[in-house]
Amino acid sequence: MLAESIRKKLKPHKRLTYVAKQKRGDASTSASKIGGLPWLESGDEWPTCGHCQNPLQFLFQLNLEETAKLKGGPKGKGFLQVFYCTNPDSYCDELGRTPFSPFGKHLIARHYRPKSDAAQSIKKSPASHPLQRTTIVDWMATD
Repeated sequence: MLAESIRKKLKPHKRLTYVAKQKRGDASTSASKIGGLPWLESGDEWPTCGHCQNPLQFLFQLNLEETAKLKGGPKGKGFLQVFYCTNPDSYCDELGRTPFSPFGKHLIARHYRPKSDAAQSIKKSPASHPLQRTTIVDWMATD
């Protein structure tokens, strides 16, 4: 009875969510991905930590043209990219107050809008211990 009562109260707040279907490996620089190499235009610098100045770890990138096809998905052109400082020899997350502080200098979450179709030819991440390369190949709706 209690579980059913809770379900009824939560029902108005229910939202459609998506789970990323992934495959190992890094596809093109314009793909939605976790780890690997992000889209950066020729001449752009790899983002660095505002505290220790080391290269930030690339966490993920969503191609907004792909997610725009999803019901309720982010719309627009370009990429949503997230980078985070994983330097084990510093206290960057503590300097940012909390590891997920939205205004910390140890992370970057940005809407990156390329000015051209030409991505840099990056062969290797400058960040130490880059994440395993995983490409998001599709999205599964779930409730």
